[in-house]
Amino acid sequence: MDFLLRVPLRAAALVYREDMIRDYYHPRIQYFKHRLRELGVEYLELTYRRDEEAFPERVRTLAEQFGDKLGFFAFGDICALRLYLALNEIGIWKRYATDRVICGDTTRFLRNFWPQEHLIELQLEELARRAVDQLLWKLQTRNSYGATIMLEARLIEKK
Repeated sequence: MDFLLRVPLRAAALVYREDMIRDYYHPRIQYFKHRLRELGVEYLELTYRRDEEAFPERVRTLAEQFGDKLGFFAFGDICALRLYLALNEIGIWKRYATDRVICGDTTRFLRNFWPQEHLIELQLEELARRAVDQLLWKLQTRNSYGATIMLEARLIEKK
């Protein structure tokens, strides 16, 4: 998050596909919003539908409104790809791609993408291990309550 603030921003948009987030109070989203509030940066939601054709124009509208003072946080790799395609389609790829886009995922989907984006390493193996532990616990105890697991993440800056 603080990486986005190396450039002076007025607003940061969280980019995600509408059907990707079942729980609006997802910890990653809530932290993103909380941190932006602390830093005095306006929080924007930039959701899209799978078949939406108007997404690039909505990106253009935000870019025109905030100019170089706009940053993007893509919730996952597929969201980053969708954002990059929109930025390219409307001709403002270079303006944002180098230091105003972060992807909250380290999957290999965008490994050979150029320019390489900044990534948030999420410790997916540890998260998967804990998810299995929680599932086994729920099966053994027949408890219907879940748990929120927070793991430390780190920024992997592109080269």
